[in-house]
Amino acid sequence: MRMHCDAVVDRLAALLDEELAPGEVELVGRHIETCPDCAGLMDRMAAQRFSQPELVVLERPDFWGPMDAALDRAWADHEAPALQAAPAPPPWYRRELRLPAGVALLYAAGMLLALGLAGALWQEASDAHAQVAELQGVVDDQSALASTPLPVEPVSFVSRAPYRGSL
Repeated sequence: MRMHCDAVVDRLAALLDEELAPGEVELVGRHIETCPDCAGLMDRMAAQRFSQPELVVLERPDFWGPMDAALDRAWADHEAPALQAAPAPPPWYRRELRLPAGVALLYAAGMLLALGLAGALWQEASDAHAQVAELQGVVDDQSALASTPLPVEPVSFVSRAPYRGSL
């Protein structure tokens, strides 16, 4: 089976990283032996693989002097008002709360609704507690009756059927 250059180029990086299956290594190797373009590409990729690029540091001597001066001016402009004594803010519990009237009314309505709902639920809970106490009394009475032994009386069987020949 013969491979095309497009398929080999896609597998060159995997070949260099030793990630190809043995059968693919053999096919790609045979193609590289016969195709000078793919062999050259593989040589260039192998040379680039572990080489580090050369970094060029550009120096701009005229950059930092004006930049430092501009930063110093900006710092001085912002620092001067900050150094003046500002009054301490009041504690959180004494701060004035400014709300629009509509928001205050909605808040008040919500609080009233919540209080009304809480009162209704409290009443339901009280009623349920009273019902539980009443039912507990009934259960206690029934338990007392169930635990009391019945008096044993002699039993006599009386037949109301007529005797044979009595009619």
